[in-house]
Amino acid sequence: MIELFANDVNGQPRAEKKLLPRRNYAIFAAYETQAVVDYSMPVVAEKQGTNPLSLAVDFIVQGDGIYSTTSKYGPVVIPRCEFGY
Repeated sequence: MIELFANDVNGQPRAEKKLLPRRNYAIFAAYETQAVVDYSMPVVAEKQGTNPLSLAVDFIVQGDGIYSTTSKYGPVVIPRCEFGY
């Protein structure tokens, strides 16, 4: 578990930073780390012909009340796994 929820949806600091007991969902997206780090260098394809992709996760949490706005926590980047490492 990571300390992702340092502040509540209303901006106040929280004591428990790893869990946030509110209605929420997560968005998972492919994340091309080399292309983001340096746009001047082309991404070298892997043996299979694909670019090395990681996974970026954003956590969307409901605010106070039924029709309140949501707050985004993240992204949390999960690095790609390499065979043999």
